[in-house]
Amino acid sequence: MKVFGGIATQEKALDSKAQSTSREHSNTNVQVQGIDEADIIKTDGNYIYVINFERNEVTIFTAEEKPKKITALKGEELLGDKEVKEFKGYKRNINLTDMFLYKNDSKNYLVLMSSVSRFKENQQQPSLKEKVIGIMPIYYGEDTTLISIYDISDIQKPISVKQYEINGYKLSARLKDGRVYIVTNKGFYYYIRESANNDSLLPYYIEYGKEAVKKKLM
Repeated sequence: MKVFGGIATQEKALDSKAQSTSREHSNTNVQVQGIDEADIIKTDGNYIYVINFERNEVTIFTAEEKPKKITALKGEELLGDKEVKEFKGYKRNINLTDMFLYKNDSKNYLVLMSSVSRFKENQQQPSLKEKVIGIMPIYYGEDTTLISIYDISDIQKPISVKQYEINGYKLSARLKDGRVYIVTNKGFYYYIRESANNDSLLPYYIEYGKEAVKKKLM
């Protein structure tokens, strides 16, 4: 009886241990301990966050043997109708690139990063409709990096809490102690350098709140 009792007790202990570690999970491979790197797949042990480039959306699934879809956030809808006055009349594309997860006090946050491209036809160039020349019309615009912070404490209803845009393409990003550090790179068009509007070369960022406000970094 002691033997069988011991086996039963051991099996129960092993089963209990398996249940206690069922939510253990690995994180993105990092180069420096404590500094997280952006990725297209993240998990907090309870949910899995996946960026689908074909659909341009981040989809949230349950972290189970048979994952269930909870909700999705579409890249093109991240800014809604928000826009600064300088870019009124521009066409706009928003494409998700990668993301971070972090926890602050009792709240969980999802940080989405996207590339934003604004463009319009240069009105000074002949249009194809006029059949003056046989080349494509020149388009010009702005390329920026969008950072969208969502409160996902209620996983069913992610809430946008803050959004920023920084001019230039994102080269790299890191998360440390709840702060996101981003390095961007911005080129410029020759016509801007030759024009009187040389302020266009200066770095800037856009902060979204009740209004969209463009601010210079220098």
